[in-house]
Amino acid sequence: MENEIQQPEQNQTETTTPKVVSKNEVVKVNMKRVKVIITTLVVLLLGIGGVALQLYFKSRSGTKGDTTEATIQENKAELAKIIETVGKLIELPSGEEPTLATVSDPEKLKDQAFFKNAVLGDKVLIYAQAKRAILYSPSRGKIIEVAPVNLTAPQGTPTPLPPSTTTQGTQ
Repeated sequence: MENEIQQPEQNQTETTTPKVVSKNEVVKVNMKRVKVIITTLVVLLLGIGGVALQLYFKSRSGTKGDTTEATIQENKAELAKIIETVGKLIELPSGEEPTLATVSDPEKLKDQAFFKNAVLGDKVLIYAQAKRAILYSPSRGKIIEVAPVNLTAPQGTPTPLPPSTTTQGTQ
């Protein structure tokens, strides 16, 4: 066994000849790839655009001009609750429904004496006929300020004159 000489195995590989491809075939293959890529991009862009439009219209319909019956009822319920709560703390004008406002940016109002102690979320009840404003803080459970309200027309606005009360005498 030791005397045996191992001969290398003959490698029987078939040689493949490279396929000759013409330039036209290469261009056709490349054009097909380009068409597939462009079609895919167009479909993707249309899909993204459709989703973006849907989100845009959905967000727009939910925020602007939202005066649904449910919202009106919620606002009335909030007003009634605030009136009831504040009415336990102070005598409110009767026979008038106030306008309710919410303090949304107390920093802008700090220069006004009425709002100097206001915080975000405080409520203002404005009684136009009684000429009275009440600043109430739900978070603190307190009336913060009460002040008279002067709701006059801005300068330059014509005010109607009272009807004439003079009568013509007969001769």
